[in-house]
Amino acid sequence: MILGTSSLFPLKAQFYYGLNQEFGKNRVQYVDFDWFLHRFERYDIYFYRGNDELAAQVARLTDKTLVRIENFLDAPLEDRVQILVFNNLSDLKQSNVNSNEDEDYNSTGVTRISGRRLFLYFNGSYADLEKDLRSGLAEVVLSNLVYGGFTQSLKNSTLLNLPEWYTEGLISYIGDDWNSEIDSKIKDGFLSGKYKRINSLIGEDAKNAGHSFWHYIAQTYGRKVLKNIIYMAIVNRNIESGFSYILGKDLEMITKGWKDFYKEQYKDGIFEDELKGDPIVKVPKSKRIARISLSKDGTKLAYVKQKFGEYKVYIKDLETGKKKRILKGGHKIAQNADYSFPLLAWHPNGEILAMFTEEKGFIYLNFYNLSEKKLEKKRFFKFDEILSFKYSQDGKRFLMSAVKRNQSDIFIYTILNTKIEQLTNDSYDDRDPSFFDNEKRVAFSSNRISDTLKKKEWSTDFPKQSLDIFAMKAQEPTEDTSVIWRLTNSDGISEYATQEFQDGYLSFLSGRSGIVNRHLIKIDSSIAYVDTITHYEYSFKEYQQTNYNRSIQDYSIGKEGEKDYVLILRDRRYKVYGLEHKNAKNLTAREIQPMPKSANKLPLDSAKASSQSTQTELISSNDVSPLYYPGHDPNSFEINISDYEFDDESRLSRRSRRRKPVVKKVEILPSPETVQEVQKEEELEIPPKRNYFLSFFKDDFSIGFDNIFSNPQYQRFTGFVTPDLLNFGFNSNFKVGVIDLMHDYRIIGAANTNFQPLSGTSIVPNAEFYISVSNYKKRLDIDYVFSRRSQVLIQNFSNYDRIITYELMPKFSWPFNPVSSIRGSVGYRLDKTIVLTRESFSLEEDDAFRDYAVAKLAFVHDNTRKIGLNLYSGLRYKLFTEYYRNLNQSPTGLFTAGIDARHYTIIHRNLIWANRFASGISWGPERLIYIMGGVDNSFSNSVEPTPIADNNYVFQTLVTNMRGSFQNIRNGDKFAVINSELRWPILSYLFRRPIRSDIFKNLQVVGFADVGTAWNGPSPYSDENKINTTEIPFGSSGLIVLDSQKEPILAGIGTGLRTRVFGYFVRFDWAWGIEDGLMKPRIFSFSLGTDF
Repeated sequence: MILGTSSLFPLKAQFYYGLNQEFGKNRVQYVDFDWFLHRFERYDIYFYRGNDELAAQVARLTDKTLVRIENFLDAPLEDRVQILVFNNLSDLKQSNVNSNEDEDYNSTGVTRISGRRLFLYFNGSYADLEKDLRSGLAEVVLSNLVYGGFTQSLKNSTLLNLPEWYTEGLISYIGDDWNSEIDSKIKDGFLSGKYKRINSLIGEDAKNAGHSFWHYIAQTYGRKVLKNIIYMAIVNRNIESGFSYILGKDLEMITKGWKDFYKEQYKDGIFEDELKGDPIVKVPKSKRIARISLSKDGTKLAYVKQKFGEYKVYIKDLETGKKKRILKGGHKIAQNADYSFPLLAWHPNGEILAMFTEEKGFIYLNFYNLSEKKLEKKRFFKFDEILSFKYSQDGKRFLMSAVKRNQSDIFIYTILNTKIEQLTNDSYDDRDPSFFDNEKRVAFSSNRISDTLKKKEWSTDFPKQSLDIFAMKAQEPTEDTSVIWRLTNSDGISEYATQEFQDGYLSFLSGRSGIVNRHLIKIDSSIAYVDTITHYEYSFKEYQQTNYNRSIQDYSIGKEGEKDYVLILRDRRYKVYGLEHKNAKNLTAREIQPMPKSANKLPLDSAKASSQSTQTELISSNDVSPLYYPGHDPNSFEINISDYEFDDESRLSRRSRRRKPVVKKVEILPSPETVQEVQKEEELEIPPKRNYFLSFFKDDFSIGFDNIFSNPQYQRFTGFVTPDLLNFGFNSNFKVGVIDLMHDYRIIGAANTNFQPLSGTSIVPNAEFYISVSNYKKRLDIDYVFSRRSQVLIQNFSNYDRIITYELMPKFSWPFNPVSSIRGSVGYRLDKTIVLTRESFSLEEDDAFRDYAVAKLAFVHDNTRKIGLNLYSGLRYKLFTEYYRNLNQSPTGLFTAGIDARHYTIIHRNLIWANRFASGISWGPERLIYIMGGVDNSFSNSVEPTPIADNNYVFQTLVTNMRGSFQNIRNGDKFAVINSELRWPILSYLFRRPIRSDIFKNLQVVGFADVGTAWNGPSPYSDENKINTTEIPFGSSGLIVLDSQKEPILAGIGTGLRTRVFGYFVRFDWAWGIEDGLMKPRIFSFSLGTDF
């Protein structure tokens, strides 16, 4: 959506507070968009150029959907809803909207302002667009219900924390009907044991489990109870209250009923099928196989392996078993992961694999040549998105389903001259085309309501949400209206992924039996009559080809005597099996029983449908002739003319069919009930589009307490170490911000003070104020930050200094990709020291000033994924350097450089092993002193009397963690530290039922170890380190210096507890320090803040 990057965090400097590092991912903008809007009475639709029809369709859907969701939750919205519409996911991934921030370093009860904005992207399916809109509106209405106005937000943001499965599952349930895809995922979740512990589920798993939970509640107790359950949970700020007050059962009983419900429903799914033995390909549980493609000679299998947004394409030699990775792309981040790319297709010669990818907002066509082992890539134009493609037999053309001008259609693309032949041209969703009948015809899946093909037909209503199989001639229609074959007509069940199985047979996938299996359509022909040409009549028979106990995700067909390959999700793993390709003539037909009609309502009334249909073996396969055209004989098709026609069955006989029939054109339309329903709805009037002008809205508001400054910066070196300067005590902080609709511009103001007056000196001796203005419109992100900090330093009983620091720091960030960026700043800093008047002599002291020019540069990489509060997976690191120059004295110049790298490994479920390495160095005429010891943001600070070397220090900063030791256990102009933690959210890990209390749900037991030191000179063992000398006063002016060799490297081990209390992430640590090989007494510390 954009031309820039929005980093998840603003840039800050390094090691100001030990652990308070800023990482974050990026939004990279490649294209600039001009935004417009349609303003309606209750909502606004925002869109950009070339998106008019899509925006109008979203407006129509919103008009009929918003009120239904408000009524369902009994939560009318008072404010306007802003809906942003994107042409595709690639455009959305460029935008700053939905750039979710991680938890703040200090989680201080952020007040969430109820969101009124949602965004949609078009994936080529208007049915999917409507589902996404319902989910988005459900989230907006639910957010308003939970957080409401400002007063309610203050209360619920801190006291009400709904689990992910609860909210995301409810949004999914409201937004999407129960279908075979949802049923497949939930079935595998229950049968594999994934849903045993609902507390530890995150992301897609939490959403699916929650969806099934709310579906169970609706099926068991009725849909009307849902809004009452939610309302009581919000009023009492406890999810269990909603169930106990409304249903009379506690959450444990409800959870048991939920599991028993699906155990009974899926008991018939526990049977052995022919998918036995070791799969050809399988991947770990954390990864998925997106699609497979078999070469024409059956010797090589290409497949796509994905982990979140990162993909890898492999080719496996089926004869030798060896595999080779030929393409890698994307990034391992969970947000907005695109699983629709890459697409694969083998050239008929079996030596070239074609792949479509999306990169930097554009489509690319890749060719990998096996013989030459070379990859060729070129930009692919003329389409907004490619949905699927296949080669023709001669390898000169692509048969494609693609999006162009906000609609998905079927195209034949000639590779050499880029000629495009458009077979369909309307607003219906046309997918998965495949050649058959010697490439004379094309089969595809579509949600069109009739078999009449009209050029440039634009429908504003899509009564059929599911896909059926259609077929047409493999050429662009010459007339504006023509009739095509309709091969299936299953209400509420999608049938898709057509492939030619063998001559006269089409293969496709269908979930009609409750599990997605392979089906076949047999196409028979016979001579109807002969005049100047021969006319044929066609009949169709359908067979269920497979009967697996898990749904097929993808498949690829081989030749007779070879193997077919199927992709299955079973036991939480994606697996590819190879099975013997059986001749269709030897297959036994099975009766195809249509599933019960699924109510395309909000939400679905009957969701058992997809798992309770049955199938029985037939005595005769001749009974399997579906009558898809009531009142018309499907055998009376006339071929070899531009369109075919029907005759009434009552007037047809075997004898008359041998003569030339009376031609009568019939247009298959929706059922009278559907037509009548459409006619009842008034067409929404679309107002004229307006230009979008910059407008701001309330952003997050927070008020809280902590022990650090909001805008970290190096502190002036005072000559000695005091804990009240490094952590200036218990304080209150206030932050408020506004942001524009597109999240391109943001203004934040904040203030901190500890309200601890010094008698006769100051009411607020320690205070901070800052304001930041951010511009993320372009690829180069810019932040302008101004801050003023005031601290009082107590030199002695009668000597107080007030240190005031002003800093103006323009900052920039340039992203290379979503996970890596270079960040920097160039600014000005002024330190002012005022001697506070307590005695007469202090009146003679002049104020002291020091001003600096500052330059900073950092490289940041972050591909972490949040799996819980202070629980991550992945790697993030920062490499940085800085330069400070005093503008009023010489010699001057302070240089720093450092690294902070953190890696998080999932041991099991949400048990995390976190490791960190950090190191820093300062050099030049002026130095920075690193003061090591203790923990960040601690309320129990003490200082060790470690001597400080005379090294012309001008700034100081804290280095942590070194638990088991106090601050200043080591100091110097260099440091290195290693931290290792095992983070175990013990109750959510062990308990299978939902946990009521947010404190217990987020309770973590931590075991940790720290190793590190700070030093001067070339190494920690250098003679320049003050820890190796002891100075003893002798006489009135003498000094005895004792040399010693003290072990400079420290360690600490211990255990701790972590949890969230009233919105704050609190830490309790019990640690034992190790120095000179001896274990020191235990030290307890209480602190605030997340990672590390």
